[in-house]
Amino acid sequence: MQINKALQGFKSAFFQNSIAMNLNLNSYKHLVAPLILLAAALLISFNFLAFAADEYTYMNTASAIARGNYADAPELSRFPLFPAILSVFFAIFGTSEIVAKLVNLLIALAGVVILYFVARKLFGEEVAGIAALILATNPLYIFFSSRVLTEPLYIIFLTLAVYFLYRVKDDLKNLIWFGAATAFAILTRYLALYLGIIAVTWLGVNGQLQNVIRSKWLYIGIIAFFVVLAPWLYLSYAATGNPFGFIIEFGLRQAQQQGVGFGLPDKIPSNLLAAPFVIGAPLVFASFLLRREIRDKFMKNDAIKFLLLASIVIALTLELAGFFRPSLLRYIAVIVPFLAMMAAFIYSSVRNERIKIAIFSINAKQILFAAIAVNLALSLGLIAFFGGYGYEKQVAYRQAGLYLKDNCNSTYGNIESVAQFYTGKQPAADATGAHCLAYSFYDGLNPSIPQGFAEVYRYGKVAVYKK
Repeated sequence: MQINKALQGFKSAFFQNSIAMNLNLNSYKHLVAPLILLAAALLISFNFLAFAADEYTYMNTASAIARGNYADAPELSRFPLFPAILSVFFAIFGTSEIVAKLVNLLIALAGVVILYFVARKLFGEEVAGIAALILATNPLYIFFSSRVLTEPLYIIFLTLAVYFLYRVKDDLKNLIWFGAATAFAILTRYLALYLGIIAVTWLGVNGQLQNVIRSKWLYIGIIAFFVVLAPWLYLSYAATGNPFGFIIEFGLRQAQQQGVGFGLPDKIPSNLLAAPFVIGAPLVFASFLLRREIRDKFMKNDAIKFLLLASIVIALTLELAGFFRPSLLRYIAVIVPFLAMMAAFIYSSVRNERIKIAIFSINAKQILFAAIAVNLALSLGLIAFFGGYGYEKQVAYRQAGLYLKDNCNSTYGNIESVAQFYTGKQPAADATGAHCLAYSFYDGLNPSIPQGFAEVYRYGKVAVYKK
């Protein structure tokens, strides 16, 4: 009987609180402009095929899964969900750069749709449409979506997890969905562990923590969490003898690559100072908070307070991590959906007002359109710069990889993930058994070339040698 009641509660939580239920089809019109603008920007990025080392790792892992040979994956311990999704498309359409970019385009579009539905539930139709527009034209969101990186997928599950956590105040059954969404977020990026900090902080601030701890739904949510993680924990146990071995192994490898040491004070504010600016030009709407009536309306809204707290916790968590390793903007960029909803909320409060600047008079809608235009211009600039015009290293990797594909039977060197993706073959065990050597001289690298090999190709600071 208890099991039946739990199942009934689970079904009730889904049908009553799912962000996708009971939507009027006419509401989709507010998604048209955001989706078209995002799709157009990302399609432009297909003219710039250049990839970073992490992207080759994800594509190689996906290719190995698609072939049914997971052991060939370059890093077994790296978060698996994104390459697993990518592998499905590789299995159907073949392994290629275009397929990989198309997958992230689709994920990015889905992220905008998810944000729209979440914002619609929290704030209503108008805020939802503006928030979707702000996210779809955000420079960092567009840039990461134009690459083969995990950020767009992670943003989906982070947004869902935060939404279901907020809805716990209405129905404790949402703890089930929070647990599942958190697990999917962790499978996309291990950084999602900070969702636990957000949950404890928010529930504690609102006096809900004791009720949640005593609720059976917390423990059903924990079960949902581990059910989602179970396949990954099993693979980790089979490979390392520890269900959490992959996470530990990944952390140790990152520490070795990045170096671990107590950060100097001048690098500590990086995440906290950068956090508000990841939204780009729509940050201008924050200036309206200087007006007391707007600020009071902003801070009296429970959903806004929750999004603000979640953003601060993420920034502070990464700030503490910054003491021990370099900070990366991509880690803090995932709060863009939260900032987009906050900016859209402010916009909805001032949309009918006119603002005088010197001899000019403009309204909030004109400010919004100008901010969107600035963000789109920044987005295209980022795509062009890192896609080739200003970032030679990644172009050199690709050109060398294409040469290896057409001219070498086996390879060895310090760009093994690049060679593996384009040739479809595992690298040779050492230089003596390789037909070609491929070495990068970027980032201060100065590899020694074995005797008997001569340079046959060079692009930038990447060279290929043959016997």
